[in-house]
Amino acid sequence: MMRPVVGSPIPFQVGVPEVAPKALEVYPNPATHTLFIRWPETVMEGTLRMYDMQGRIHYQAGGRTDNIDMSDMPAGIYLVHLVGKDGNIRYSTKVVKTRN
Repeated sequence: MMRPVVGSPIPFQVGVPEVAPKALEVYPNPATHTLFIRWPETVMEGTLRMYDMQGRIHYQAGGRTDNIDMSDMPAGIYLVHLVGKDGNIRYSTKVVKTRN
């Protein structure tokens, strides 16, 4: 038989607090045809690059691209990097491409 706990509740935290500024958002994930991109408010321009797990570039575009056509890419896991003017990676995220 279980007894109720009497007294003050034990504080606990669920999740991890967000430390970094709002990151590069990509959706839907997993994607089939089109991947939509929401840029961080702090970034005005940069280069968007998408790599497969072997390091091959599958997509690259300068400026504020808001979507990527993934319909011709093979299914797999991809890394999306937002590269600043100085050549450093500012934001990075993973995307899963499913079969068409």
